[in-house]
Amino acid sequence: MKKPIYISLVIILAGFCYLGFIAISKQITKNQHYEEALKIPSFSFYKLEGGFFSNDDLTNNGKVLIVYASPECVHCEEGAKLLANHKEAIQSLQVVIVFPFEAAEVQAFCDRVKGLRSIKNVSFLLDPFEEFRELFGYSNFPSFFVYDEKKLLIKKIEGISDIHQITDLIDS
Repeated sequence: MKKPIYISLVIILAGFCYLGFIAISKQITKNQHYEEALKIPSFSFYKLEGGFFSNDDLTNNGKVLIVYASPECVHCEEGAKLLANHKEAIQSLQVVIVFPFEAAEVQAFCDRVKGLRSIKNVSFLLDPFEEFRELFGYSNFPSFFVYDEKKLLIKKIEGISDIHQITDLIDS
């Protein structure tokens, strides 16, 4: 008489263990997918100076700021001026500015923003086939993507009115 009760309890206990295992496995998989979604996606864009620049060219020892900008956008120009005027605040990170335009338009933009070309840690990239939004998600101009040392997204900022929105994330 007691034997069926023990067998029933063992089956119920095994069922709970199995359900617990499944729940933990799903949570681990969910966390892995979430972390994967935060990583800088694989990309390859043209460098303004010629050649290609990909995510493999990003430094492994610091934070990264990826800016999506338009040379026709007044707010993008204001954001670029903030970067140029606060070189010391962004010197600890690698900055990549991606433009979905032709080289001549980007060159004119860089000429209008005094001091932008002189920042050593800034790369200017061209995205003539407009792949950026597909890779990084839909973004308005300007958009700022701040990544940590592990190349995981800290924050996406669309539009900018204050350089401290970015420097506060860099310092944290």
